[in-house]
Amino acid sequence: MRLVTYNFPLPKLGTVAQYSLQRVALEGVIAAPGLPGALRVYSIHLTHLADATRGPQVDAILDIHRRAPAEGGAWTGPPTGSSWTTDGPAPPMPREAVLMGDFNLEPSSPLYDRIVGPLSPEYGRMNAIEGFVDAWVATGHGEREGVTCPASGASPDQRIDYCFVSTPLLPRLRTCWIDDDAAGSDHQPVWTELDL
Repeated sequence: MRLVTYNFPLPKLGTVAQYSLQRVALEGVIAAPGLPGALRVYSIHLTHLADATRGPQVDAILDIHRRAPAEGGAWTGPPTGSSWTTDGPAPPMPREAVLMGDFNLEPSSPLYDRIVGPLSPEYGRMNAIEGFVDAWVATGHGEREGVTCPASGASPDQRIDYCFVSTPLLPRLRTCWIDDDAAGSDHQPVWTELDL
């Protein structure tokens, strides 16, 4: 198996009175035997501050996703000169992608709509052909069900950790569950199974 990674710094608001960390989207392109090429997987942790500071980060991630196939992988074309070396041919840059991690937003956030499409009272969630679906919801759970960040202090129970899969992967989605018994973090892991 071959894995190629690329790190994308996300927009950050420089704050005066609040603790603000640089956030990134770490991209891994992995060989997926059941797909015609490969799969892009992103590990993401958005800012904890507010939707207003997460908005530019969500926009950046969606832009990275849209541009990726045309831009290619971490390198493209053959190396020139003896000082450039690569570990094999240029990596593929597939359209299919998975976004997963701590998004620090709940399904009621307008940013959730930005990722998975708008909600129509008449037609339900309108996922875009080139967009993403929430694996939790696509496997039969309600958008407002589940807890990935249990109550602590003044914070109520929340579902703020996600696995979003690009819509072409929807037929390959098998199951998604929250591991309520896992220890080691203040968040519970979200497991997603894809048939690749």
